[in-house]
Parts: sequence; structure tokens; C-alpha cells
Amino acid sequence: MRFAPAFASLALAAWSGAATAQPLAVPTPEEAKAAIITMFDEPGMTKSLQAGRVGIGTCKKSSKPEHGGEVACTILLVAGAASTETQASFYREGGKWVAGPTDEDLPFPDPKLR
Repeated sequence: MRFAPAFASLALAAWSGAATAQPLAVPTPEEAKAAIITMFDEPGMTKSLQAGRVGIGTCKKSSKPEHGGEVACTILLVAGAASTETQASFYREGGKWVAGPTDEDLPFPDPKLR
């Protein structure tokens, strides 16, 4: 069979690439919450978010990163009786996660946030 050596080489290359792949580093919900509160830096919003919660949905590497290790995630912000699903980018700086806006192509609505 002539294709066996080529197939074996392709399979080995795919396997070796998978073996060295690093898992995607993403913030925990609490880390994301702290980063988002810092990003908004507005007293009314800060107070609402501190009492609320943040959920993390789908995350992926940013397609146009401005910082090393930057990821884009869908997030669920819950403050009081209000909730909203949006997205944000996250990267680590000085041991903490930093949040910023993003326009990545992420699922909406995200089934991971349901």
C-alpha cells in the first residue's frame, strides 16, 4: 500500500502536535469579576458588580492579541435582578487578570452560559 507511510507520518505529526499543545489559560469567574470591576472603574457599576457575579462561557485565543496570552471569552454579568451576556478579552499583568473590550467571533447566545 503506497499511502501507508504518508498516512503514518501525518498521524505522527498530528499526535506530536497534540502532545505539546498547552491548555488555554483563562480567568476563574472571581478573577474575571475583579478584572471587569477594575475595567469599568465607575462607582455605581463597581458597587453593583461587587454584589453580583460573573460567569465565564466560551473562551479562545484572541485573533489579534495586543498582549501575550490574551484570550477572548463570553461572560455573563449578573447584578441584582439584571443580567447581560457580553464578551471581553483577558490577559495577565503583574500576576492579575486585566479585562478589556473585544470584538471576537464568539457564540451568542452562548450555550455554556445557560
